Amino acid sequence: MVDKGLTSVIGLASMLSPGGMPSDNVNPIMIRYEQATPADEAEARAMDEVISGVSSVSEEVPTPKVKPPVPNDLNVALSIAEEKGKGDASDIYNKVLKPIAFHESDRTMNPKLEQYGGGKGRGLMQFEPDSMKTALNRAKKLFDNSPPSWIQKAIDDKNYDASTLTADQQMALAVYDLLEKPKADISKVTKGKQSIEDFWAKYWWAGKEKDKKDRLKVFKENLNLLYNNKKQGGSVVERNPYDNYQPKAI
Repeated sequence: MVDKGLTSVIGLASMLSPGGMPSDNVNPIMIRYEQATPADEAEARAMDEVISGVSSVSEEVPTPKVKPPVPNDLNVALSIAEEKGKGDASDIYNKVLKPIAFHESDRTMNPKLEQYGGGKGRGLMQFEPDSMKTALNRAKKLFDNSPPSWIQKAIDDKNYDASTLTADQQMALAVYDLLEKPKADISKVTKGKQSIEDFWAKYWWAGKEKDKKDRLKVFKENLNLLYNNKKQGGSVVERNPYDNYQPKAI
């Protein structure tokens, strides 16, 4: 870079006495470090840029736009339930949703499951057309008539086949249904005041009263398999091919 003090050095040389010493009325220190004017600095920068071929004005590099993560449908539902005081989101999932889904799907966690014997139940939670229609309407009410788009679409299309929804959406719909279902209180389960089998029998199962005892027995057996069976390298749900349908955040 051109020395901004060059002009001062030249000026100093012109003011030296014939003997090589500065004249009495000149302070060489002040002259040597005399500041260059803005015009001098601009000229020096321009010369540097010509020599180097690089501009001193840095160009802004545009920051790539990154789309914000889309909330998982089930995690949205669990967060709403948590905000309503129904317990920690992970407890709602592990103590309420997972046991019901595991039992209703015959221990498969298959979101495409069709009820055996030609029944009307579909998916993880075995929603039947009437129960799904009710659940969708309850969800819409919960959202003050402005539900998530997938719920509104199912209502508009009169789609009451739960297996057409994702696994997360099926369980999310179950959360909304239970939040709006009279007398059902998820927090009683998450806080240990009601067993999940009793909660399931009262607020999810839609069978006949005479079959209740037998169905509760099967539910308890499935619950034991879900959490306690460590044979073959882990619990049934850990070996389950549909286990990846469980929400990643839980």
